[in-house]
Amino acid sequence: MNPVEEKESPVQKYGSDQDTDYFDCGEDSINSFLKKNAVVNQKRGVSQIFCLRENVDGVGKPVIGYYTLSAAAIPSSGVDREIIKGVPLGYDAPVILLGRIGIDKRHQGKGHGEFLLMDALERAMNASNDLGVVGVVLDALNEDVASWYQSYGFITLDESKMFIPMKAIKALFR
Repeated sequence: MNPVEEKESPVQKYGSDQDTDYFDCGEDSINSFLKKNAVVNQKRGVSQIFCLRENVDGVGKPVIGYYTLSAAAIPSSGVDREIIKGVPLGYDAPVILLGRIGIDKRHQGKGHGEFLLMDALERAMNASNDLGVVGVVLDALNEDVASWYQSYGFITLDESKMFIPMKAIKALFR
């Protein structure tokens, strides 16, 4: 499946027609961001928010899950040179930050997390065609979440920070 290239992708940028009132992924920081900060961050260009919504008629489609993307950099010092091959010594490595990802508890265990992760990685891959990025970075909330990301090729950089090189992302979509 190629979520980004579908004509009518079920994943859309966050907008005013999205119903977040009942969204609860079980993690307060993820819930709070969507309900209180998403609009402001998107308007200010801090991050872009992408939502998967229930397929219902009319306005106010409930959000099943969401993720955020933004530009970031990771220090090249202390990172295995093979991981960030091509980044000059002493320079930060340009990456895309997968800042938050959450699935409403009523929809967990149905593959929506994987679908959103693949959508995010494909958007990052497509962006890498127009700007320099060496991969995607994120902060895993806990060990279970880190294990889930590892199953998709993410590697641990430090206690919570994880990274997947662009080369590995491109291999996912071959």
